[in-house]
Amino acid sequence: NNKKAQCTITVKKAPKKISLNAKKKSLKKGKTFRIKVKFPKNTYSYKLTYSSNKKKIATVSSQGVVKAKKKGTAVITVKTFNGKKAKLTIKVK
Repeated sequence: NNKKAQCTITVKKAPKKISLNAKKKSLKKGKTFRIKVKFPKNTYSYKLTYSSNKKKIATVSSQGVVKAKKKGTAVITVKTFNGKKAKLTIKVK
């Protein structure tokens, strides 16, 4: 039927390090904060994993949205597919 499709694929290297839009953040109970990950030029991670060391204080979604639950301090860790990590300390007031 003579129909064609075309696409461009850009392959980037795995990151050697990552950084976040904050290292420390204070939140009031019930508030949220969206973590944004920054990659070095021409690198990318197709998969990011977010985790909280104290889920009773602060939780984090698979999309990087932190929710403050109760007073205290929690550390959120962001990990790339190739094992590079960055941490964000959340203080809930």
